Amino acid sequence: MSEAGNAECRWEELTSPQIQTRIRLNPLVLIPLGSVEWHGPHCAVGLDYQTVMRPVEEAALRLGVLRVPPVVWGGDSPEGCLPGSLIVSGETTRRILIDLIESLKNQGVRAVLGVSGHGAPGQTEALRKANLHYRDDPRIDVLLRITPHLVAEADVNLADLEVMDHAGAVETALQMISAPGRVDMSALPADLRSPLLGFIGRDPRTTASPALGRQIEAVVTRSIVAVGRQMLERAKTDELPDQPPACVSGRIRARKQREADWIRDYLLLYNGAAGMQVREIPAEDVIDYRFGELRPGRYYLLRWRLTDGSETMPFSQAGDFNTFVVKPGENKVIDLVP
Repeated sequence: MSEAGNAECRWEELTSPQIQTRIRLNPLVLIPLGSVEWHGPHCAVGLDYQTVMRPVEEAALRLGVLRVPPVVWGGDSPEGCLPGSLIVSGETTRRILIDLIESLKNQGVRAVLGVSGHGAPGQTEALRKANLHYRDDPRIDVLLRITPHLVAEADVNLADLEVMDHAGAVETALQMISAPGRVDMSALPADLRSPLLGFIGRDPRTTASPALGRQIEAVVTRSIVAVGRQMLERAKTDELPDQPPACVSGRIRARKQREADWIRDYLLLYNGAAGMQVREIPAEDVIDYRFGELRPGRYYLLRWRLTDGSETMPFSQAGDFNTFVVKPGENKVIDLVP
């Protein structure tokens, strides 16, 4: 597949309207996951996410869904203390994932499948906790897996297939096809009797090859497609549960002394899936405002003033910014009275 073809599935290369259209058609999103850590002297430190990008993108194209940019900040690993590693805590990884999934859910995404090329203990625990966080959420189906677990989930007969190691034959072979120029086999000891400290898996000097990389990548791709197709079918057919509408209300102080160039003063409430609601603030003292019939989700409430005769509102004139989550049936009270 050409780079131009791959761009069709890359979230960051599409416009906002294109993304919204794709989500409405196929509300599943794929998340490539990895780390930046030591992978021997012969492979790039970004191997974990670089090697998972190819199967994730190929699967996204086959399924007709989007993939978001990779989450490269992987959870704790023993290699975190080695040169080149940029490792964060498992709790940080968990929080990044939940924030990202909340943003996707807020835009109408119904299912998220995350595939991790990083399988350290801190990473697997972060994925487990993030999965648990969404276990009972009726609005989104979340599955985050390291590659061996995903392959086993797609086909139990492949449970024992070696699709992940650390700097060994598997990862080296995958790097050989994902980024051949980043593999330097000459950096490894030529004497096969010399141990490879910090490596897990078969010796890359004797068994790593592009052919092995292509074989493993094909299995991972098929597994992502198989699991993703099931999730996409559920996302398209399962009806969202009825939830009581929410509202946001409060008090706001009008600006009495307006500069000469002010035309209007607005209060804006925005949600990625529900769109924007606008209230004009009259030139009075303290007034009550209310936004009703809201769907649950994350909202942004901000004050904006219009400074010219057009209907454009410069960012430089924004203020009183708030972000919050509205629960079903909740009356969220936010006062903007200094």
